[in-house]
Formats: sequence, C-alpha cells, structure tokens
Amino acid sequence: NETPSFAISLLKEYRNCGIGTELMKKMLDELKACGYKQASLSVQKQNYAMKMYQKLGFQIIDENEEEYIMVCQLVKKMHILVVYCHPSKNSFTHAVKESFVKGLEDAGYSYEISDLYAENFCPVMSEDEYVREGFYQIDHPVKEDVLREQEKINRAEIIVFIYPDFWTASPAMLEGWFQRVWTYGFAYGNE
Repeated sequence: NETPSFAISLLKEYRNCGIGTELMKKMLDELKACGYKQASLSVQKQNYAMKMYQKLGFQIIDENEEEYIMVCQLVKKMHILVVYCHPSKNSFTHAVKESFVKGLEDAGYSYEISDLYAENFCPVMSEDEYVREGFYQIDHPVKEDVLREQEKINRAEIIVFIYPDFWTASPAMLEGWFQRVWTYGFAYGNE
C-alpha cells in the first residue's frame, strides 16, 4: 500500500501549545513533497487531538471499538457541483455538459450533477416560501427539495452552471432554482 501511517505523541506539558499541529503540518508537507497522495493514522476515540486531526483534513474512514482510522488526502481535488438546466438531451447545451463532465472525470475530480429537468425540480415559489423569504421569517421551514440542493452546495467547492441563453436570460427553471434555493439564512442574512 502507498499510504504511510504515522502517529505523534507529546508530553503533557507541551500539549495545547500548537506544537502537535505544527508537527503534523510539517509531516504532511514532507509526505506530499515525497509524492504521497494520502496519509493515515489511528487515534483513540477519546483522544483530545481528534479535532486537530480533522482541522488538518483527516477524515474517519473506519473504526473499531477503541479507535478511528483516519485518512488525509494530500493531493486535494475539488468537489464540483454542476447545476444543469436544459429540457432536451438532443441539444448543444447537453453536449457541453457531457464534455465538461468527461473533463472532470479525466482530471480525477469528484462531482455531482443537479439536473433540474431530469429531477423535476419545482421552480415555483409557494406562498409559505414567499412569506419566509419576503419577510425574513426564518421560523418557516425550508422545503425538502430545497434542503437537498443546499446540501449539494455545501459539499461543493465550486459550482458550475450549464444552461442555454433564452432571449438574454437563463431558463425560468434556473431562475426558480435561485429564488427557492438561495434562501435567507443560507445564502444571505444577518450573519
């Protein structure tokens, strides 16, 4: 296996001083410079350093009764959300989307597609959604289809929009997606 596994330990008086974080960063930089694509470690479930490992990019990939197995990807590939909006598979826009996705795959990027027509996304804002957005009434719930789209956005590091230009505007379906998905408290607000 091409994944080095390592561990660090500090004497109690040197903990919570940033030393462990700096050691980990240096080790990860060194592994990356040597051409490794990922690194792993095992950590006891109650270990106070769990948060530090997660901040450095380690993710839990397995566990047993006592410990987590964590991996850090050293060569980061961005996760991309493709929001695709066209009703026909027999179109130039569809060909652009297919070509773009092939490029993502060839480059090794992870991605997901929101195909608004294929998923029957409802672009029509309900009265309850209007009240929530128009009067900033955040206590009104967000609809499930909108929450799913927001989860995709949160997973993405890049959002790509592929759609035709209909008389100098995006399709109504995409306009509705923006109006319903970019909600108060998610895309904008007081914080």
